[in-house]
Parts: sequence; C-alpha cells; structure tokens
Amino acid sequence: MAFLESIGGLALGLLGAALAAALACIGSAKGTGIAGEAGAGLVSEDPSKFGKAMIMQVIPGTQGLYGFVIWFLAQSQIFAANAAAPAELRYVTELHSQSLSAGIKSGATGAVTFTLDKSDMVCDTEHIAYGDNTVTVNAAANYEAVNDTTGEVETATDYYTIQAVWQDGMWLVDRSWMISESDYQNGVFGNQ
Repeated sequence: MAFLESIGGLALGLLGAALAAALACIGSAKGTGIAGEAGAGLVSEDPSKFGKAMIMQVIPGTQGLYGFVIWFLAQSQIFAANAAAPAELRYVTELHSQSLSAGIKSGATGAVTFTLDKSDMVCDTEHIAYGDNTVTVNAAANYEAVNDTTGEVETATDYYTIQAVWQDGMWLVDRSWMISESDYQNGVFGNQ
C-alpha cells in the first residue's frame, strides 16, 4: 500500500490509460495476424474471396483504434483534473446579500445582516494535501460588506481549511473548517 501511496493517483491514472491502449493494440495485432493467416489460406485456394478475407482481417484492427480512443479520453480526464490544480482555486464573486453570524453559537438568533459587496478567496498553494480524488488546502477569505444596521462598510478576513472533491469535471467543496491566521501562515490544516 505504501508503494501505491508513493506513486500517487496521477501515475496510476496514466498507467491505466497506457494499459488500455497497449492491451487493445496487442489484442488487435494478434487478431489481425490470425485473421490474416486464415485469409491467406483462403485466398490461395479461391482468389475471388480476397475482399471477404480482407474485411475479416480489418475487423480485429479496429480494436486497436478503440484502445487509442480510450487512451485519449482517459488522458483528457486525467489532465483536466490536474489542470484544475488547487493553485488555481481563486475566485471573486459579486453577491447581493448574505447573513453572517460571526461569534454566534449554533441555535442562537439575531445575526447581523450584511450586504456582501465583494468576496475574494486566495488559497495557500505551498501547503496542499492530495488524497484519493480530493485535495485539502488552506484559504484566506477577504470580505467587504455593508452592515445593514449601521450602514458602515466593514472588512474581514477569515481563514479556512477546505477539502475539495473532483466531481463532474470540477472541484467541489466537500467540507471546510475555520482556522486561525497563524495556522494559515504555518500551513497547519484544520480538524479533519
């Protein structure tokens, strides 16, 4: 198991794609050879059956093409997953309103309402943990919002550990934990 963890999911994905192409090509070559031998015997006795023998020899050759199609599809998925690297997990959103409840315990009421003008999140790309189809990264979220009660513009920065899952061609946040600024700066992940 340690060996599999050391080579990582990318290497296993590339190995699977290569095996899909290689085994399909080997089987295709073997089938083409067998059909070619039988076709050569048939054509030597009845040359008018050359067309039928050729078709029977070409059919196993298509299996190699299917292997290459699978290889290209697997490659595109593997590299799409790696192209969406956590280093690129940065976004800015324009939101209209959101209720923030800083410091309010679960079940409490009376959260202050803010009109959130801008939210900017930057991920710490130096400290990243990769799992099976997951990535864990720390992020700093900067907020600029208008307090609906006082009318004042307030800014804040919150720090999170975010665990994302690769699903349907995109990174989806699976869970997150608030962390301290020092944990963010030191690359310490939140409670997982």
